[in-house]
Amino acid sequence: MKYKKLIKFCFGLLFFVFLCSYFTEIGGYYEYQLANQKNLTEEQIRNFEEDVKNGKDINISDYLKNSRVDYSNSLTKKTSEVSLKLNDYLRMVIGRTFKVLERLVG
Repeated sequence: MKYKKLIKFCFGLLFFVFLCSYFTEIGGYYEYQLANQKNLTEEQIRNFEEDVKNGKDINISDYLKNSRVDYSNSLTKKTSEVSLKLNDYLRMVIGRTFKVLERLVG
């Protein structure tokens, strides 16, 4: 009986998420965001052209928008550290194993 309620809840939640994403798409939110990015880009091009005409110092980083989003958190950083340490350890073990095999063959 509890499983049926849980399954109904999960399907209801999935249906709700689907409806939210569907209405977001129909409402044109994604296209609106793309249009805003295009407008910003055109504005930056105009600013660049004006600065070239005026003979100002030009630095490309002033005109480019940083679109990279950093999704890292403490868990991903720690996982990356563990992975790098494990990689170093395995490299050391494999290197020593080949040295022992080299001595046995040679």
